[in-house]
Amino acid sequence: MAAGVFYQGRGMTIGIEHIAPLLPADWPGRQLEVMPGDLGYYVTAGFGAGASPLVRPWDKLTAIGRQQGYVDLDVEEFEPILGAPASDPAGGCIYFDDDIEPQDLATVLRVMGVQGALRDYVLFGAESEDTSEDRYLDQLRIVSRGALTHLFNVPTEFVGDLPKPAAPVETLIETFVSAQRAKWNDPRYAFGSKLAGKLGGDGDRAGVSWAKESLAFGFLLENQYWQVMRIWSRPWLMTR
Repeated sequence: MAAGVFYQGRGMTIGIEHIAPLLPADWPGRQLEVMPGDLGYYVTAGFGAGASPLVRPWDKLTAIGRQQGYVDLDVEEFEPILGAPASDPAGGCIYFDDDIEPQDLATVLRVMGVQGALRDYVLFGAESEDTSEDRYLDQLRIVSRGALTHLFNVPTEFVGDLPKPAAPVETLIETFVSAQRAKWNDPRYAFGSKLAGKLGGDGDRAGVSWAKESLAFGFLLENQYWQVMRIWSRPWLMTR
């Protein structure tokens, strides 16, 4: 694929394409060690300088692996305390209901370390084909241009000609949430018919239901320094 070529998402209906185009998963058209559009992989926190770990006199040998986060990327860790970024003050993952107010979401994102005014980013997206297995409906990955070249080693000639988004990250995220509400919710009813069975619920048969799905969201700040993040819609089950 030639530098400067981009494509809209292939048949996707995420509803944010008027702000920025969705790049295909195989962008930039050449194989990289980790493709920025491969949503099966997560970027960990840290600067990613690639220098040797710092070993101090008081360090334990078992902790040296994590300390590469001072200058490099952290070791992936899912334990809540140990998983905190070593070289960032904020980050992490949150889950929230679809009735969140835009100003509340903007505050949460700011506290997490999201640069809401960022306009120098690209988008990748995906729609789940098996919601029960994937645990999401639609998702976006937001990657700053700096992250493309520094973390993913995308050649600069592939990055420079990409169109600038029409709105900052904060507006993009708010638009995604609004578009997902319109896509999945029924008017004036929290348990949209389009969500029925998406997480194994039994719908509302004959007015009696054991469990039915409602809309919610997740947000992950994969790397605060390089501003790599993703947001996704998800079904959750309300049981009787």
